[in-house]
Amino acid sequence: MRAFALLGLVLLAVVIVLWVAIVRTGLPKGPVTDAELDGLAVPDDPDVRALLERWRDRARRWRMLGGLPLATGVAVASVALRSEIRIGVGGAPLWSDPLVMGLLGAFAGAIGAELHQLRQRQAGPRTVSLAPRDLDDYRPEGSGRRTLVLAGVAAGVAMVHLGVPAASGPPIPGLLGVVVAGTVLTVQRAIVGRPRPALTGHLAAADDAVRRLAIRSVDAAGAGSLLLLTLWQVSAITEALVPGDSGLAAIAALTYLGFTILALIWWRRGGPATVLARAAEERRGVAVR
Repeated sequence: MRAFALLGLVLLAVVIVLWVAIVRTGLPKGPVTDAELDGLAVPDDPDVRALLERWRDRARRWRMLGGLPLATGVAVASVALRSEIRIGVGGAPLWSDPLVMGLLGAFAGAIGAELHQLRQRQAGPRTVSLAPRDLDDYRPEGSGRRTLVLAGVAAGVAMVHLGVPAASGPPIPGLLGVVVAGTVLTVQRAIVGRPRPALTGHLAAADDAVRRLAIRSVDAAGAGSLLLLTLWQVSAITEALVPGDSGLAAIAALTYLGFTILALIWWRRGGPATVLARAAEERRGVAVR
């Protein structure tokens, strides 16, 4: 077992090193399409295209850098320590699910991609735009309420967990969900409030488009992660109260499956390329699935 665990750690280290090297080389997805430019209502300008492509490729790199190594590490650790890999809500510790942990890692990468833009700039004279910006003008209608509702549910379920004597351990998934919700709202406000120089008209429009895309990406990724964490917290309670061979347990399993699919749909909508395409389609009035 020790030899297997050591081999797994070596393979994990190799995967992480290779993945970091590959991701840092760029992994470009290609140019922004004319339809996307038209849908975002930004001018067809080389600088505008470059700005949008840099955001899309950077967000994609950071997501992949945060997600895949963590999912691989969890899979190796799960096999080494538990002799199995389980994917799905409940039935095992949260840390042992490669899917959930990989998505949480990718969410952290999405946050890192935006915080990366808040780093200190070089000192010296700068011109700054003082035009006011409001978060509600950048995020989709209702997304803020969705985050707050999901955070409230996660907190409520965590409190219920504390009141169930048969539920073991602290309500970590629910508390993590509250942290995720707070992180989403904080980062979104940081994106909106991020200083920008006094740009020309077409670059200012492109900068606004990038902020809108970034806020949508963080919002959708956070909603998917928050829903999955809440499901895990609910599963800890149902496992303590509902016999595993009962009909209620089967209904709960089907419910978890349905909400897990919804969480993955939300997560997919937060992908940089998907956000870019959906924002363009919505602006043109095209029905988006």
